[in-house]
Amino acid sequence: MNVASHQHTSTHNKGTRQRAMTKDDDTTMTTTTCRYFILAHAKRLNRALTYSDLLEGAEGRYTYGTLRNNVSTLINDGEVFKFPKENPARFILPGWKDRPEYRRWFQNDKNPMGGRVKVIESKRGSMVRVDFVSFVESLDWEGLCYVHDVRVEFDAVRVDGIRSSDGWLWSLRSHSWLRKFDDLEFPLTVQVYDTGRVQVAVKCSLKPIPFNFEGLTRLTSVLGELKGRLGWSNVPNVADWTVTIWHYGKDSKSEVSGASFNVTFETWSKTLARIYTKLELNKIRVEEIQSPRRTVQDLFETIMNREESR
Repeated sequence: MNVASHQHTSTHNKGTRQRAMTKDDDTTMTTTTCRYFILAHAKRLNRALTYSDLLEGAEGRYTYGTLRNNVSTLINDGEVFKFPKENPARFILPGWKDRPEYRRWFQNDKNPMGGRVKVIESKRGSMVRVDFVSFVESLDWEGLCYVHDVRVEFDAVRVDGIRSSDGWLWSLRSHSWLRKFDDLEFPLTVQVYDTGRVQVAVKCSLKPIPFNFEGLTRLTSVLGELKGRLGWSNVPNVADWTVTIWHYGKDSKSEVSGASFNVTFETWSKTLARIYTKLELNKIRVEEIQSPRRTVQDLFETIMNREESR
């Protein structure tokens, strides 16, 4: 056999031993490199990371769907831990559980918000189970009740002076005129219907009104200022305006941290109630959505009689 023939045969045999890359091989390689990237990027950042961190670090090499699928696989394999019920989701490496900033999530006595928790390990990763009743009972609540998101209404037989040039806007959705008054102690939104019914929404969720004589006086003062700003001659006295809806409840006394939540349920009196994280205040709020359907004057008398009986 000549040299040229021998070289051709060797090259042919070598080629028969090497298999061409297939689509499955390419997918496997992409998956492997993606998982390696996720773990390496976490170590590089040396902190809890989000999908945004991964997308930024990937610099276009992997799509959001690819990253999400591979993170899920790493969670199932126990190589990455996902914080429970967080949005946006955060992830850490298992060895970081004992770090001071993350340890509170994995202690078996209490979670950051005070509720009893139990960490459950499974093939799908770690889950946190909270004893909700114990959690609520463990919170230190404010002694005073508050109201917020108050709705008040009154009837004006003839509403004049409403023009878009004065800041009034026509709403096709509700078929009413709208105007906001944001420069008062509590921001107000006034809604006027063709029937003459006027509804006032008091936005005070971040600054709830104490449910006592002083708090109701503040609310009445703001409504009285609104009456003057409206400038209508046929508006009844504020004492005769009807409070139709408000959210009545309490905030936790101390601030909390950790995952947010929102639970809505029905009370024995068939009203809706909620307990949730008020993120802007870093507190837990429990409230009942009530429909007093009573005039401001009636509420004043109720509060005065209650305080006198103490």
